[in-house]
Amino acid sequence: MQITTHDNLNSNDIISLFNIWNAVYPTEATFKKLEDIIRYLSQKNHPKHYIVRDLNNKIDGWLMAFTRDQSRFFVLLVNKETQAKGIGTRLMNRAMKDEESLNGWVVTRSGYHLLDGTPYHSPISFYKKLGFQETTRTITHKDLETTLVQWEKNWKTIPIT
Repeated sequence: MQITTHDNLNSNDIISLFNIWNAVYPTEATFKKLEDIIRYLSQKNHPKHYIVRDLNNKIDGWLMAFTRDQSRFFVLLVNKETQAKGIGTRLMNRAMKDEESLNGWVVTRSGYHLLDGTPYHSPISFYKKLGFQETTRTITHKDLETTLVQWEKNWKTIPIT
């Protein structure tokens, strides 16, 4: 499982990410049109894209680290068919190797659903295993409540592999 890094995405990758995003995030966080994710991606400062592909060059996992308010943030997607196979962990560990700190907004409560109607499961325990700390800072957008998680390289944590 090779991780490649990129400063930019091609149009096929953006289409793939649009489909993966809408399959794995709660309905409240989905993009209605392809133009919406293009706008979202274009608004990120200093992006670094980490991508894992399958043998057919299909995206299995993607992480983007970017700068917001002088801090590094991330967003992580793992294709629904390849979740729980270590791809998210590998992507996070690689980004944590490259970055001094990372911040992310994570859904921490239940009650949300995917577009296909199945329940959305919060990934908060995944991030805590990686050494992220849950803060008390929350944001609600489109009825979706998220909590800020933070990680710093100088914290004494042992990443899982």
